[in-house]
Amino acid sequence: MEKSTLDVSIDNDLGMVGEASDGQDFLLGGGEMGALMRAHNWSTSPLGDPSLWPQSLRTTVSLMLNSKYPMFVAWGPELAFLYNDGYRPIFGAKHPAALGLPFRQVWLEIWDDIWPLIERALAGEATFNENLHLVMERHGYPEDTWYTFSYSPVRDESGGISGMFCACTETTRQVLAERRQAFRLGFEERLRDVASDGETMAVAAELLGVYFSANRAGYSEFETDGEHVRVETDWCAPGVASVAGRHRLDSFGSDFVASYQTGHAVVIDDFDTDPRTAGLPAAEAHSGIEVKAQIVVPLVKASRLVALLFVHSAKPRRWSDDDVALVREVAERTWTTVERARALAALSESEARFRRTADTAPALLWVTDTENRCSYLSRSWYEHTGQTPAEAEGFGWLEATHPEDSERTGTVFLAAASQREPFRLEYRLRCADGTYRWAIDAGRPHFTENGEYLGYVGSVIDIHERKIAEAGLLESEARFRAAVQAVSGVLWTNNADGQMKGEQPGWAALTGQTVEQYQGYGWVGAVHPEDAQGSVEAWNAAVAERNTFIFEHRLRCADGRWRRFAIRAIPVLHGSVVSEWVGVHTDITDQREAEAVLSRGKAELERLVEERTAALLREVEERRKAEEALRQGEKLQAIGQLTGGIAHDFNNIMQVVTSGAALMRLPHLPENKRTVILDGMTKAAKNAKELTDRLLSFARKQTLQPEAFDLNTRLGGMSELLRQTLGSRIEVKTDFADDLALAMADPSQLDVAILNLAVNARDAMLPDGGTLTLQSRNARLEATSERTAGEYVCLAVKDTGQGMSPAVMARVFEPFFTTKGLEKGTGLGLAQVHGFAKQSNGDIAIESIPGQGTTITLHLPRATEAMQQIIPTRVDLSGAVVQRAAGKMVLVVDDNVDVAAFAASMLEGLGYLTRTASDAASALALLQAGEPVDAVFSDVVMPGEMNGVQLANLLRLRFPHLALVLATGYSEVLADGSIRTVAEVLGKPYRLDDLAAALERAFAAVAVPAIGAQGGSATSSSNGSSPKQP
Repeated sequence: MEKSTLDVSIDNDLGMVGEASDGQDFLLGGGEMGALMRAHNWSTSPLGDPSLWPQSLRTTVSLMLNSKYPMFVAWGPELAFLYNDGYRPIFGAKHPAALGLPFRQVWLEIWDDIWPLIERALAGEATFNENLHLVMERHGYPEDTWYTFSYSPVRDESGGISGMFCACTETTRQVLAERRQAFRLGFEERLRDVASDGETMAVAAELLGVYFSANRAGYSEFETDGEHVRVETDWCAPGVASVAGRHRLDSFGSDFVASYQTGHAVVIDDFDTDPRTAGLPAAEAHSGIEVKAQIVVPLVKASRLVALLFVHSAKPRRWSDDDVALVREVAERTWTTVERARALAALSESEARFRRTADTAPALLWVTDTENRCSYLSRSWYEHTGQTPAEAEGFGWLEATHPEDSERTGTVFLAAASQREPFRLEYRLRCADGTYRWAIDAGRPHFTENGEYLGYVGSVIDIHERKIAEAGLLESEARFRAAVQAVSGVLWTNNADGQMKGEQPGWAALTGQTVEQYQGYGWVGAVHPEDAQGSVEAWNAAVAERNTFIFEHRLRCADGRWRRFAIRAIPVLHGSVVSEWVGVHTDITDQREAEAVLSRGKAELERLVEERTAALLREVEERRKAEEALRQGEKLQAIGQLTGGIAHDFNNIMQVVTSGAALMRLPHLPENKRTVILDGMTKAAKNAKELTDRLLSFARKQTLQPEAFDLNTRLGGMSELLRQTLGSRIEVKTDFADDLALAMADPSQLDVAILNLAVNARDAMLPDGGTLTLQSRNARLEATSERTAGEYVCLAVKDTGQGMSPAVMARVFEPFFTTKGLEKGTGLGLAQVHGFAKQSNGDIAIESIPGQGTTITLHLPRATEAMQQIIPTRVDLSGAVVQRAAGKMVLVVDDNVDVAAFAASMLEGLGYLTRTASDAASALALLQAGEPVDAVFSDVVMPGEMNGVQLANLLRLRFPHLALVLATGYSEVLADGSIRTVAEVLGKPYRLDDLAAALERAFAAVAVPAIGAQGGSATSSSNGSSPKQP
């Protein structure tokens, strides 16, 4: 144990070193406790005059007083207690008398719990406790509390431990809330497994009793007289007597009845001291059943007191509002479950009575469940249909209906059930002997008093005899309707043999024939000669077969004109014997003429529509082909311009390179001339790389070097450049957000994109000119098919030009699409911007109104903190780089001897040692032989079974300490982000500073000392000769 100063004398036992100050400035501030400590009489305290307190105590007390967090300091042999305003509520009634008193005296009731922790702190060990349970008496009664706190030793000027410091938080509310929530979850879990009302009340009583550590809990229900309660069952702690049975309500406090009736809980902390019970019979009555404290919650339903839920404690205790609320919550939840259980029991009994009645009823009765499946059919159903319960229940009863009625019956029933509506339908029901009889089925939905749907109840009644009677009536009605319908034309009658007999006034008026002329078959004389024979044959056939006669023919009317008539006649039957025929002639001349005209018009219209449709289809196809040819021509023209320009640019570049190479071979070439030639060749190579980057950008395959940067600063510089280059007719404005986040993208490629957008905007505003605005904003964007959701930095380029039509906007980002004239544009500018945005994990949006202008907005990813730490892509080729490279061995892997030699030379120029290997297998052999290597610089495309990417993946597993760099000219490899998790990727062609930066990043990724630096480095010549042994 470290040295402690707690056992020295008062004069010097506080660790006072040097002369004491008379000031008490360290007690300034601190709110109420600061004022209390300044006014306190410290002469009687073991701490003595504050001006003589050691500096360590003064500093700790000053920190404590000026903190809002609950803290205290205990100092000296007796651990005198000092605390701040934040700790004051924890003391409760002990404040302010506790100031300066010994720790043990202040918290005597919890001393046994906390002394081991104090002892460890005074021995120099800091302690931490989370949600420690302590039973405190800070309000005059014991109460459960929980705290999270730490004890820290405080050293005096001599280095010894003179006291301790504590920062604490009372977590009582949090802990109790968590316990209550756990209780609720456990309570609900238990209720799911019970069914009866008695079991429900028993579970509630048990869980409450255990939760409160009570000695008894239970339900008492009121009897109808309102004066007695009955406890069917209660939960009791071991050794505690049950109070189950019948009790007079006023035996345990008649004054509480009024509170119960109004729904108020009766909460007693101590029957012996509570003014409502002290010295009264109620206290004695409760003492007789070992109760000193209680919570009793009444249940009032429909203005009637129905039950009490009680929790008894054998000793006084302080009930909180949360305790009472929990008991009330359990009471309500339990009673709801009890009522439901009783309702279900009553329903079950009711269903049993119903079945006994239904089984003896003459009607066929049925009941469904809540899913509309038949759960009960009366005995009469099974006797009538011959079905068994297994066959009929569910939807099997439909199998007993007639096949022609089954589908309709099921549809009507389910449609009514979906709306919870009554239904009534008729169908044929199969009897046990296989015959069918008509029945009527009617049902109604059944609900509880609370509106809960229980299913349908219905009955089926035999109506077969009634249906037979109805059929006869319908037949009679059919004959009557036939006669009524017939008189809508010219009515006539014939005898059973089909001959016209007697007076026929309607026929005579229509045809002008006399009675003698139309008798028998004389009526045929009025029929058109071309229709006469067909009419007679059809009529005779109908009479012979006793079928309805339907026919058309032309008649000579009384005025001599021929008109067309529709004829309909039916036989009138007496039993099975035809007694006569009743018929009618209806004039349809005008109808048939109109139909003929309509038919001719319809045929003509169809012909015209067909011809016009064919013409339109030809025109559409011709236009489509023309537009496709135009678009193809535009693309070919743009591609021609592009390839011509590329060929021209590359020829210029190659001219510089080939000419320079030829001049370099000249003997006695002056050094200054050699330098100029090398600079020209280097610039040509740079131009070639920039040209390929521009070509790749609109294909989204360029090699980007993203880094975190300030977009406002970038735009500020660009705005000055644009003011100088766009011309005097274009006014350039800026609108920057003040709190703009850093963007994550390739700044140089962004400059190219801004320049492309600015040039397009300028062209849209010429010749009149206008305003170009560069705007920056932060934005949180939702996910779309084009981007992921997240935080973005937005760059908007706005112009006041001529705008775009919707058709142009739909194609504006297509490669080679341009609205400019010939020789004025390739259609690659906006395609390049679009490709840059997508490859930067952002997107691009366009808004345009014809005649008003266009706004194009780039959404760039916002840089995270991790992104802001990315190592720069370029390094300063200073002595520091060479010094860091010194002694590190790089294995160069490339199947091209010349490329490998140049790479080794560049690395040696940076200070590295090198070895070379012609393929992946050779490289692995060197490494597995134990060759000392710090880094591997490999080409991607190599002969053999393993390329550079596969080699890097294998090396990362077998030799995780190696720094890995891959070089490639393939844009797909450069754009593949997954490769960069294994190795640094360097695009060809690369410069010396590019190579240096890639190796710096690779070594930073593995962060281990070089092998050579540890005494095991290899040395090598530039031609890749064998390394010297260490």
